[in-house]
Amino acid sequence: MPPVVTPPPPPQEIKTNEELYLIGLRAWQFHDPNVDPTIYWQEALRRDPGDTRVNTVLGIAALGKARYADAEQYLRKALERATDRYTTPKDAEAIYYLGATLKAEGKTDEAFTWFYKSTWSQAWKAAGYYSLAQIATSRGDMTAALDFVNRSIDSNARNIRAQNLKAAVLRHLGRNQEALQVLASASYAVDPLDVRAMAETYLASKTSESFQALTSALTAYPATAQETAANTWMRDSGRTAQTCFPH
Repeated sequence: MPPVVTPPPPPQEIKTNEELYLIGLRAWQFHDPNVDPTIYWQEALRRDPGDTRVNTVLGIAALGKARYADAEQYLRKALERATDRYTTPKDAEAIYYLGATLKAEGKTDEAFTWFYKSTWSQAWKAAGYYSLAQIATSRGDMTAALDFVNRSIDSNARNIRAQNLKAAVLRHLGRNQEALQVLASASYAVDPLDVRAMAETYLASKTSESFQALTSALTAYPATAQETAANTWMRDSGRTAQTCFPH
């Protein structure tokens, strides 16, 4: 039999900040219903308010709960030490998530800067360029958006969301056949059941077959329809440029 899992000691009994960070991280990662990761991370910050790893993970957790002001505060604190005497720190996680937080707050210009900073790191290049492409589409700059999303795909070709965004950008540029080629390749290689890809295929082709495939999926799975609508929303120079689903 495997060893019995026992709960960790109270935060005050943990000797090091690293252990406090890792205990909280394990509980958070595996959604442990018996362990509150926050109390371990807060104890770590009580001992060392500038701890980069703990401030980063608290910032990410706050962002996930839409507590944007808290997330921004934690992530900026994390970067104070991480960027001290560095042009760019080795780990760009806090940089990327600060960009994500600022984007959620509507501070897109500053978010754009932080996303760009994150792309120097191979680990965050795909996500960083994808986020830059999203901001470029919101500004109506489809040429820049295509460049950014191509860079994202170069770093992670199997990201179906990036492939779908590329198809949408190509469609807005009037390059529908290229968009359909992207969608056919991505759907075959990554996820033939992706509804966002079905929606973009219909918008680029307007065929009865693509219409039937899309409406069947959306009718059968209304929650998927709502999620797809939320994830494919774009802004085009103040005008709404979004995936429009047939009723």
